[in-house]
Amino acid sequence: MSALLHSEPEDSSGNSSPNSDSNQEFESPTEEKVPLSTSIMFQRAPKSIQPAKVTKVAIRFLAIGSTPAIHPSAFNIAETQTVATLLSFLMKKLRIKTIHIYVLNSFHPTPDEKIGQLHAMFATNGVLNFSYCESVAFG
Repeated sequence: MSALLHSEPEDSSGNSSPNSDSNQEFESPTEEKVPLSTSIMFQRAPKSIQPAKVTKVAIRFLAIGSTPAIHPSAFNIAETQTVATLLSFLMKKLRIKTIHIYVLNSFHPTPDEKIGQLHAMFATNGVLNFSYCESVAFG
């Protein structure tokens, strides 16, 4: 028991104040020390951290049925973008309220799916083909 708090006997007069010396808490100043292994790693770390390069992937839009086509039909987009970004781009470009897109004329991707993941799995000759129409084309 190296650290004992010294308490004085209670005063019978009942005059105890919150700022009295008997209620003081002693705090020892502590310094946060970084372990040697961590400090060595800090010295090896690069001085400036640069963001990762955003790679772009090639996509092509193909109109289905009577839906108007966009010109140009080929674009480059960051692989971190989602399908929802493509949907809003097409709706704005074509000035329509709803649009349905399909990958390789076969399935409807979810809006939160990343373009880079779709490109890695379904690209043909380095280009990811999206078909689009105003109504449901493939049941």
